[in-house]
Amino acid sequence: MSEAHFESCINESEIIKQNNLNISKIPGFPFISNFVQKIGYANFFRSLSNWQYSTEVDNIKVDEVQCGDIIFVTQHFVNYFWEIYHKKIKSKYILISHESDYPAGYPWHLMYLDHKNIGYWFAQNVVAK
Repeated sequence: MSEAHFESCINESEIIKQNNLNISKIPGFPFISNFVQKIGYANFFRSLSNWQYSTEVDNIKVDEVQCGDIIFVTQHFVNYFWEIYHKKIKSKYILISHESDYPAGYPWHLMYLDHKNIGYWFAQNVVAK
């Protein structure tokens, strides 16, 4: 799949529409810290996701993940996510890892950054340089 195709399947306005976000009413948009603190960071990121792997929800269906889908993973489950789900997902997706004090960016995490199916990885507590 070409990079252009992946870019075309990620449409910011579509993500906003699907999640019923009225950005004109979000104070401080696009700076996350200004508006997300009111609802909680994890809840906001979960609301953007198509799929979740966390302590509360595990609804990932690897055969149904489509190009541009957003997957939310609780940060301390990232290693399990790589082992259980990532290698089975055939489409390019966006990963958000959050809601934990565990860091992201250990050397064994970095090998996934260049994987053909990781479009973007947004993480909390990044230790990589």
